Amino acid sequence: MKTINRILILLILLFASVPTFSQSWQWGKRGGSTDQLDNNSGGRQEEVFSIVTDSNKNIYILSTMGVYFPDVDGHPKTNFGDDTTQIDYVLSSFACDGTYRWSKVFGGGGRERIHNLQIDAENNIYIAGKFGNCTSQFYPPRIEDSI
Repeated sequence: MKTINRILILLILLFASVPTFSQSWQWGKRGGSTDQLDNNSGGRQEEVFSIVTDSNKNIYILSTMGVYFPDVDGHPKTNFGDDTTQIDYVLSSFACDGTYRWSKVFGGGGRERIHNLQIDAENNIYIAGKFGNCTSQFYPPRIEDSI
């Protein structure tokens, strides 16, 4: 019994002395709004759900965003929905060192459905989806300034 206890103590000391290598953050960014969205908001909460990297190591992020005071990395954005539409989508781009490059908001008076990002060998970005309520006079579907 003493031999088993000594082996057990020796193994614990051996594993306790092995250095652990944890990863650390190189950079992180904030984006979103001041909304309190829930799962009943007609879509996902504010979260990143698609991310791709091009051959130059630029990062493209697709996420949802609430209505009130939306921004990406401190850059104010415009929400294009009405009071019944709690989310829009935002496509953002960052350089590999975390520098903000640009972002575009997709929205309107209906509920949009946008799927995952794709990137081709020439660094073109592709997104497929649909806009809801395309007949809204006051909240037409749009991508930034393009209706």
